[in-house]
Amino acid sequence: MNVTIVNSAQGLLSVNIDSKPSDWKISNSKGVWRLYQARPYGKLEFPDNLAPIIHKPEKLADMVSKLLSDYKWYMETYQQVKRKGKTMEYTGFELQLSDYEKGFLTAYFEAHLRFEDYKCQGNAWYEHLDDDQEWVGVSIGNRMFDICIWLDTDFPEYPDEAPTYPDHLVACVYECDKTDDDNWTTNTDTCWFLKEVEKGQSHD
Repeated sequence: MNVTIVNSAQGLLSVNIDSKPSDWKISNSKGVWRLYQARPYGKLEFPDNLAPIIHKPEKLADMVSKLLSDYKWYMETYQQVKRKGKTMEYTGFELQLSDYEKGFLTAYFEAHLRFEDYKCQGNAWYEHLDDDQEWVGVSIGNRMFDICIWLDTDFPEYPDEAPTYPDHLVACVYECDKTDDDNWTTNTDTCWFLKEVEKGQSHD
């Protein structure tokens, strides 16, 4: 992806992709420069403040290229999940987590798998995850998270061959928002893939 940034108006920059105008812009609001895309239902905006590099064309173009590449990958992943009939949805932005929170969530996830393996000895407790999902709630400090777990069936041999466990297991973390009645609801605007199936991984 070849990105160039051009002046559009005062406080507004336009993004060209592969020498063609795109619908991505960079706007200035009170000294904060952010990449966004106007949509019929509202603005899709990256949280990153580009102000430190706004006057450095090469660095700015590199950063915008990285953001758009990451966004494209997330949306392609979303479409794959959607085609398989999963209920998971997200906008393509990564959930912001500290190293401690990522470590805690990873350890909790691994402990959950060990517990299920122990509890269901002799039984494949995970078989239903090829067409269903398992949700696990985790509290860290004042934040609440949901870990969504399923088996990835995106390989040529499926459904004649079943996905293998735990190789084809996928885990995605969402943050939960507090509701007015003091409960929690899953916010699918952002997510973090705790475990993914490596691209190009063969099915043994």
